[in-house]
Amino acid sequence: MKKFALLLCSTSNQIFAVGNVLIGFKKYFSLNENEYDIIVYADTIKENDKIALKKIHNNIIIQNFNNPFSKSFLNSNPGLNWTYMAFARFEGFDLIKNYEQLLYIDTDTLIKKDIVSLLSLKDKEIYASYEHITLDEFSKKSLFVQNFKNKNYDLNKKIINSGVILFNNKIKNGKEIKKWLYNISEEFISCDQFSLNCCIQEFNLNIGILDTIYNMDPSNNKLDEAFIIHATGKFWDKEKYTEWDENNLKWIELGGTKYNPLYVQKKKKLINKIVWFIPNLNLRNKIRIKLAKKFGFRWQI
Repeated sequence: MKKFALLLCSTSNQIFAVGNVLIGFKKYFSLNENEYDIIVYADTIKENDKIALKKIHNNIIIQNFNNPFSKSFLNSNPGLNWTYMAFARFEGFDLIKNYEQLLYIDTDTLIKKDIVSLLSLKDKEIYASYEHITLDEFSKKSLFVQNFKNKNYDLNKKIINSGVILFNNKIKNGKEIKKWLYNISEEFISCDQFSLNCCIQEFNLNIGILDTIYNMDPSNNKLDEAFIIHATGKFWDKEKYTEWDENNLKWIELGGTKYNPLYVQKKKKLINKIVWFIPNLNLRNKIRIKLAKKFGFRWQI
């Protein structure tokens, strides 16, 4: 059993963001490479991107992830606004059986320092940072959940952020938890973060609080202390950051697919021309999202 694994999940059109995270990770992480794996789940992946990723890490495992959801779920607000790849983080519950620890991180993050210090957090089953919103408040946001039925959950509990999660192999029923998470997401018509917070109570998981230095918002005035910065927008669209740009140049040098913001801008203008005549705003937005996915990027309403 290896000490550690890093889990990343992405659609094919944002593999450049995966590369960026892994370049930052390799730059700082001090654990011997023989003692950990990199696991990447993707819907599809271009051959040049696969080669570029393997140039960063020899110990990379690239897995195909198939859509687990119904058509009706994919047409819901949570299904439209979050690609089904966002739910692949649930695989961490099952994968942890092969490792002492596993870290899932979103791809809109920037690793700034050596995160080997996370390996000292072993007392709890899961570590994550908390948000300033309760499960009750979260359940009333139709963008995140549409069919919530309270199963005697404590709605006053603050929710955890699902963008950075540390799993420890104290979890013994991970396969069962993973299956439950996919099923409850479909039942509640909920985004991954809402499902995860229900899961914590459903399985009485022992949660540890992850310091904000491992999941820091770019607006924080203590960014110099951050180990992981988690963008509220996207580093490649809204939140420019010098080190992210440096990593991106390295990614391009390795032969990875370059992100083209002009392409996205042009396609957004085209989509708006296509849907302008649709009087129903909700329908118009749904078509925008579907067309954007066909063009290979995400349009969030």
